[in-house]
Amino acid sequence: MTDVPVIGVDTGFRWTAAVLRVGGEAVNGFTLGPLNGNGIRDPNANDGMSAAALARYVSRIGTHLDQLYDLAEAYGHPRVAVEVPNRPKGYRQLPLRAWLVTHTVAWAVVGRYDGVFLVPPDHNGARHQPSRGGDGDMGEHYPKPLCRRRPGGWLPNEAPRHARDHERAAYDVAGVALEALSTDRGRP
Repeated sequence: MTDVPVIGVDTGFRWTAAVLRVGGEAVNGFTLGPLNGNGIRDPNANDGMSAAALARYVSRIGTHLDQLYDLAEAYGHPRVAVEVPNRPKGYRQLPLRAWLVTHTVAWAVVGRYDGVFLVPPDHNGARHQPSRGGDGDMGEHYPKPLCRRRPGGWLPNEAPRHARDHERAAYDVAGVALEALSTDRGRP
């Protein structure tokens, strides 16, 4: 069951990432940010909470998820797992608009595919950090494609300086689903 292709999705207000994981390998992935009304990447495009900005964001994520799903079918019947954010509890927590955008992205993923695994937020993408219980060695916790330069042929990474932390989080989300599948806690 560990060789099941799983697409993990790390939802985000400014950046959403997805990674196709097969066993312990990161096969392909993307990181996308929102576009402004002129179709230009703009990390602040969701700040105004306009329905049009959110629709553009969700649509782009869906298009790239479908591409990743098509790639995953070469490895078998893909499963999808998505991180669903917790409800904000106080003013110092995630701002309400950020929660609404990430929540909308998560439910758009759930509505797009059958049998989506819902994964609560955890230390996804940061398991290597000492503050999260790791030893600081990213290579001990993540495969090479998520620690170094992105392999050619991967879908786009629009994060500043092509940061990989969202893709590592998506990899971890897929890992939660793989663990559930391997221990028979997963849905059929």
